[in-house]
Amino acid sequence: PVLTENNNGEVESVMAAIQTDAAINPGNSGGPLTDIAGQVIGINTAIASTAAEGEAGNIGIGFAIPINQAKRIADEIIATGSAAHTVLGAELGESELGVGVTLATIVDGSPADDAGLEDGDLLTSFDGTRVTENTQLIALIRKLAPGTVVTVVYERDGEEHSAQVTLEAAAD
Repeated sequence: PVLTENNNGEVESVMAAIQTDAAINPGNSGGPLTDIAGQVIGINTAIASTAAEGEAGNIGIGFAIPINQAKRIADEIIATGSAAHTVLGAELGESELGVGVTLATIVDGSPADDAGLEDGDLLTSFDGTRVTENTQLIALIRKLAPGTVVTVVYERDGEEHSAQVTLEAAAD
């Protein structure tokens, strides 16, 4: 996952991304990232940079939105005029030493609530991927479309459980 920040160092978004060493310069964000066969695999979006005394410099690492995610979002915009963020419906607590993410608060009526998840559950796997930190979980959720059904594995009172969760679009 990649965190994007504004000029004040505040996190603006979290996204699943492809890391690349292909040059991405101001003005060419939005261009294609291609593989060796010339197939478009992503949309160039951001660069990693250093910030020292108000000056930022590209350190040669760029990030691209995976093409399958970009296509899904483009199709949604064409069909509905906007794109929705997908949500699980939980406020996240701290990671547990690289093992899982605590679901601090489950939102009433949310997908997490409907699946039987409870405040304090430790989510350890999302859709077959081991979860180790909050930003990773957010990126995994955001790359999926509303209505997607995923399996989550979680611990409650020392016992492992699993549940099916149907993700939904965030409320406006």
